[in-house]
Amino acid sequence: MLLCAVSVVFFLPEILPGDAADNLLSIEAKSDTVTAVRNELGLARPLYIRYAEFITGIFSGDMGLSYTYRTPVISLLAERLAVSLPLAAVALLLTVITAIPLGLLAALFDGKSGNTAFSFLIQFGIAVPNFWAGMLLISLFAVMLGWLPAGGFSGYGAGFSEVMRELLLPSVALAFPQSAVLAKITRTSVLTVMTEEYIRAARAKGVSLSRLLIKHILPNASVPILTVAGLQFSFLISGAVIIENIFYLPGIGQLIFQSLAQRDLITLKYSLALLLTAVWLINLSADLILIRLNPKLRR
Repeated sequence: MLLCAVSVVFFLPEILPGDAADNLLSIEAKSDTVTAVRNELGLARPLYIRYAEFITGIFSGDMGLSYTYRTPVISLLAERLAVSLPLAAVALLLTVITAIPLGLLAALFDGKSGNTAFSFLIQFGIAVPNFWAGMLLISLFAVMLGWLPAGGFSGYGAGFSEVMRELLLPSVALAFPQSAVLAKITRTSVLTVMTEEYIRAARAKGVSLSRLLIKHILPNASVPILTVAGLQFSFLISGAVIIENIFYLPGIGQLIFQSLAQRDLITLKYSLALLLTAVWLINLSADLILIRLNPKLRR
């Protein structure tokens, strides 16, 4: 399955008009010059040879040189991952620490007066795209209040606190819709467990709700919550493609857009292949962790 997806990533950009040679040279460039540049970049070789080199490059790490930057592609990817991974990690942390309490409260207030407010917050979060949330956050906290930078990345040499200031707004924008999704899953899972007969029997015997939550409800409701949380990390990595461009962060997402605009197909293909591989590995890891936590899934 992963090989099929990576193969699509290789062949699909080939149908785009133009190539890196056209982009690097001016319109007035002679055909001989264009041909020479294509030969230098390896674009004149048969497609099946380039495909074989592309696949072997994924495993060997020898991904060649970027057509535009003229630096090793693997170095570019490592440099950009140093921004994208912390961004996704902070966004996942924000997602978990906001979604689970919100979903739990929504379940506990089910059928009560406060339930409407919790349900509205969850549905609003699901409906708001992360790029729109990002623009709202920039307008409020960067432009109007001036508390946080509107974008850019100073690098890790600027210090931990400055890096966190620069990653906070994009992380919140990235986490906003995912928090709502996880909150809804948490609410549904907790409500499902709370309707079980043994929970009702325990409540009838006078067992406190707090004890039931800690010992029975949350542990039994955790499987779907952890499943979605694991999947969301891959969504956060792929969703960062748009957010990084809104906040002008030099991550994988920005590299994909730049490579596409400059027809730097070798960088574009390896960037997309890296995203696909990361998503596949994260989903596989989440499945293995769930099987470890819940022996029933091994059957």
